[in-house]
Amino acid sequence: MSSTASGWLQPSIQTEELTHRKPITTIDGAVRTIDDWAHEAMTVTDWAGAVTVYDRGLKYLPENGHLKNNRQYCVGKRDEAESRDK
Repeated sequence: MSSTASGWLQPSIQTEELTHRKPITTIDGAVRTIDDWAHEAMTVTDWAGAVTVYDRGLKYLPENGHLKNNRQYCVGKRDEAESRDK
């Protein structure tokens, strides 16, 4: 990508990049928020807490594949941690 002397992207590049982005929906925003909350638990390896967050999200978005996938990942990590702690 080229830039002008001021460091801003050229308008044609900005326009091209913006037109190729998927619009953000309310559901996308909700999923992102749930991920952010779960990430807080994940950073301190609180896998059970992360699963709880995804369970709450799936209560409102039960068919969301992203939330289901991330929940399943956290369940696996929780189970690994529990088996190590025994």
